[in-house]
Amino acid sequence: MKNKLTIISILVFLFFGSVVFLRQIPHIVMNGHLQFLYYRITNLQEYAKTHNCMFFPQHYKSEVETYLSVEVPKSKKEMDKIIKEADGLYENFLKNSSKKLSLQDYGQQLNDYESALDSVEFKVYADILDITDKYLLIPFGGYPTDWSGALAKCFYPYFEKYNVDDSQLIELGNYIEQKQNELNKISKKISDYKIPKDDITDMRLLYKFPKQGIYYYYYQIFNPLNYKKPEEVQYTMNNHYTIFVYSENYSSSDFETLTVYDENGAMLNNIFIKDEPGFMYDMIINGINLKPQYYIAGQKGCENNNYKGDCPDICKFSTKENSNLQIKYTINPLEKKIVKQMEFDNGPIVLGNICGYRGWIYNSTA
Repeated sequence: MKNKLTIISILVFLFFGSVVFLRQIPHIVMNGHLQFLYYRITNLQEYAKTHNCMFFPQHYKSEVETYLSVEVPKSKKEMDKIIKEADGLYENFLKNSSKKLSLQDYGQQLNDYESALDSVEFKVYADILDITDKYLLIPFGGYPTDWSGALAKCFYPYFEKYNVDDSQLIELGNYIEQKQNELNKISKKISDYKIPKDDITDMRLLYKFPKQGIYYYYYQIFNPLNYKKPEEVQYTMNNHYTIFVYSENYSSSDFETLTVYDENGAMLNNIFIKDEPGFMYDMIINGINLKPQYYIAGQKGCENNNYKGDCPDICKFSTKENSNLQIKYTINPLEKKIVKQMEFDNGPIVLGNICGYRGWIYNSTA
């Protein structure tokens, strides 16, 4: 009797141990350095049809169908929201006085909306594959690609075998196709738009953080002596603003994140910059890293004089390699106009030494 119990215990242990082992292998392969074995050995669809086993298939069918009944309506609402934002992008395009310079940026944003639509569908497919993995003797252990169709090849054999109702999934596929057509129409309206001859082609607002009063501009030609504050630039509660001026027509996406590197030059991560106080440093550093031609520190009114207009300090950075020369322009309170004030080199351009310091210097080098 004791020997029988021992044998039974060993068999039970081996059975469950084998199940645990089989369930862990795909995760080890997919998350390690052996992915190539997974793809070369396994044709996912045929393997699923002929060699794998599923525990509690009726529970699987019920869980998938319940998930789809809840998630598909939510996903359709998310797609509606994306198209609504794309419509707003078109309205923004119509109001943009510098359409020609902004076309590349609008194209990138439309591509982002298309990717967002795909991501909504992909999440549903990925969740279904995760549910499928829970019931399989040998799970897939990861996503073959970032294309929904590849995931469908993994789980659809089980849909067919266990008669899973896929009508909601088909409806989602039809819906995303409809939304992509709507997005294509918006894109075509922008690409076919006849840009008027008086469209601004010498300057463009690239990006802004209005709460912090930080703005990034492209200028074909910028003359600090003729500077006037752009209309859309607003003073903060502290009556100041900051402008970076570039000679390159950057995309708005260049200002949305700050890339962080380690001491060896390897990229650590991208920080998404928000228009909040804690991100002020990132906004300024990003502005410096993108190599501006000019930096403008604007202030409402001037100290110790009767000049009531905008009071900017403007610094021009040298374009010469290995040069840290800055040329400073500011308001002359007597002449009430912008003048060249001085040249100086405070070392590599960083947050603390742009424009040297505020205050009036009368021994100008101009």
